[in-house]
Amino acid sequence: MSHRLISAVVLASVALLIVGSALFGQTIAESFEKPDYAKMRAYRMSLLTDAQVVALHDRAVADHEKHKQIAADQDAEFWTNYNRAVAECDANPAAKLRDNCHIPMTDGMLSGGNQAQVETVDALFESYVMGFCDMVDSVREAKQHRCLPP
Repeated sequence: MSHRLISAVVLASVALLIVGSALFGQTIAESFEKPDYAKMRAYRMSLLTDAQVVALHDRAVADHEKHKQIAADQDAEFWTNYNRAVAECDANPAAKLRDNCHIPMTDGMLSGGNQAQVETVDALFESYVMGFCDMVDSVREAKQHRCLPP
């Protein structure tokens, strides 16, 4: 009788081990597998209604315009300060001789200013749709954060 009990326990343990390794093996594999961006995007879009998609796009348009205005204001402020500094330097020959009137110019202003850094409507819309999904590194994480179906 004890042999039957031992063999039943061993058989149950083996069955549990097989089922457990099948379940956990998939979870472990998903922890290292990179998610497919197109599949994540399709899934995220399937979660949204048409009205939500339109609302996200409208939000992206509004935010783009707001960011553009902020960037334009920052650029105007920079150029106002820069031109004033140049004018002060030109008006004071002693300062020119003393420190050569070095007025710093940032790389960003040389390459289009803050306006060049404003994200497009499409980029903003994409980030609103994808949310945290842009940052997931594995299929497992994507499933946890509703970027892929469970």
